[in-house]
Amino acid sequence: MKKNLILLCCVSVLGCHQGDDGLARLKALCEKDAGVTIHRTVEVDGYYDGYTGSAISDKLVTTDYKFFEFCDESPSPLGAVIEPGCWRVKRIERRPNRCDQRIDDMLKKVVLEPYVSFRKTYCIAVEKIEKPEA
Repeated sequence: MKKNLILLCCVSVLGCHQGDDGLARLKALCEKDAGVTIHRTVEVDGYYDGYTGSAISDKLVTTDYKFFEFCDESPSPLGAVIEPGCWRVKRIERRPNRCDQRIDDMLKKVVLEPYVSFRKTYCIAVEKIEKPEA
């Protein structure tokens, strides 16, 4: 028991004090000793992103996700939304008056694939939601 406690303290100290290298080593040790177990795989249309804030993720362009949701109480005036709250950002078929013009203008500036192909068929719509459901 005492050896395990000392080993845990050493691993924790190494992980905390050696930055990314330490965290990578700690992760490797955890995967080696504890194992990585996937209990089940699920397919979803969208997800909640607690990190993005008002920035629009490229995940709707580069993956099969149809939407993501996020909340941002202090959005940047340069972001996709400028009003505080929770939002659902959706990939939809391009049709007149359905696309978020501000995001469409941002995406038009990217001239690389898959953005060019994406813009031919799809666009991004943003809707305010009361709370995330993903």
